[in-house]
Amino acid sequence: ELENLQSEIVRNRLLGKQLEAQILDLRQSRASVGKAAQLAFETALLELKTAIDSWKNGYLLKAPVSGVMALPDSRRNGQVLAAGEVILSLVPENDHDARPYCRAWIPAADIAKLKTGMEARIRLEAYPWQQYGELEARITKLAEVAENGVFEARLSLPNGLATTNGKDLEFHHELQGTVRITTEKRSLLKRLLTNLKWE
Repeated sequence: ELENLQSEIVRNRLLGKQLEAQILDLRQSRASVGKAAQLAFETALLELKTAIDSWKNGYLLKAPVSGVMALPDSRRNGQVLAAGEVILSLVPENDHDARPYCRAWIPAADIAKLKTGMEARIRLEAYPWQQYGELEARITKLAEVAENGVFEARLSLPNGLATTNGKDLEFHHELQGTVRITTEKRSLLKRLLTNLKWE
């Protein structure tokens, strides 16, 4: 009976060693499967990111600020657009905090007379100047290159939308108007003498 017990112990030890070997094989197999699955996941993720970037480059319009898109009423589905044509305007979200400014287009023949810091007056078409007054402005930037024969000038509004008649105008995007830029300050006498004609 002692021999039977000893052979049972040997058999159990062998079985234990076999089970340990199987456990080790299973762990290695699981690690291999895990690495393969991880590699497959990373490859699929990279392909997805590449596809998303490709889609963004082809179809996504990106703005430098967040805001609300304003489309012109004249746009129609299927309308053909010309290169460089404005397709929408972006109204920034924090517009109420931003200071309004104006853009003016100066003919190339007149650009040499202008420089930054010059004062100007703006008459808006939506607000007749006789009734509402003019906006005081100052040239803050002049484009270095003409586009279609005109230079863009940017004008700040030191008094905001308060006019020379003391009225506060309501803000609207893309208002049209006329800019009168003061290129030379002259006294009333000089102005009168300039307008006199000698015969």
